[in-house]
Amino acid sequence: MVNGLNQVQTATQKLATGQARLTAGMNKISFAVPNGPVTGQLKQGLNQLGQVSAGLAAGQTVVNTGLSQLAQGGAQGAHRLLAGQQRLLALNDSTKNIDRLAQPVQSTLTDDSAVPNNGTGMSPFAVAIGLFVGALAMGTMFDAYTPVTRPKSAINWWLAKFSVIGVVCGLQTGFLGIALKMGLGLKTMSDAQLWLMLFVGSVLFLSVIYGFRLLLGNFGIWLTTVFLVLQLGSSGGIYLVQLTSNFATVLNPFLPMTYLIDGLRHAISLGGSITTDLWTMTLFIVGVQLLIFGKFLLATRQKTFESLVTK
Repeated sequence: MVNGLNQVQTATQKLATGQARLTAGMNKISFAVPNGPVTGQLKQGLNQLGQVSAGLAAGQTVVNTGLSQLAQGGAQGAHRLLAGQQRLLALNDSTKNIDRLAQPVQSTLTDDSAVPNNGTGMSPFAVAIGLFVGALAMGTMFDAYTPVTRPKSAINWWLAKFSVIGVVCGLQTGFLGIALKMGLGLKTMSDAQLWLMLFVGSVLFLSVIYGFRLLLGNFGIWLTTVFLVLQLGSSGGIYLVQLTSNFATVLNPFLPMTYLIDGLRHAISLGGSITTDLWTMTLFIVGVQLLIFGKFLLATRQKTFESLVTK
């Protein structure tokens, strides 16, 4: 149908052009007769008239073709409308069918982790931050390197220092767990998983912070703050990491807070296994502690701690 309209428009333009040329030819003939020798001008005018006549005939043919196509398009459109009307009439006009036509798609909302309030939903992130800040405070107050007495071996030196850290982790876990359960009334899917994640998270963050401090010195203390900021933005605590930057997406699997938050979510609201999170956090702990023990071992062999011993 559109092609027919275009052809009609083209033919109309050709007809208009032919009419103009016809008028020009007639004028030449009428002005040529009174002035004498007119044979050449008459021939030229007649030739133009012949060309115009041929153009008019071609234009008329195009018009006829376009009109024919328009008629065919109109017939096809009418046929389709009639077919659509017949299909609608064939439908059962019951209320159920009408509702389906009006609302062809229905959404279903499934809540996999129903929580009573926003505080419960945000608690894994808040708990993780609390554990890290507590570990940061402990890291600035307790010297986990300088031996009090001359160590007999690197393992004795390491045990003397990190046995204290283990006791601190136990106390921190107890106080925080009681505050969450009894003070705030936090409802969980598994209390055992909650207590386990709190303790492992405490050991993890204290290990990381002391690792930065003992291995890198003052630069490590500064780097701890940077590390905290990276974890706040890239561990998926507030928003899904897919909704953040590509940098956060790449960094997310290498941050210990990522696995603590995920484990706490399972323990509090999601349910299910926390085995993967626990194993990953344990690997972080073992890796950092091996580096720290290596520093103690190297200091013992080189006797670089002699000036640090107080007794």
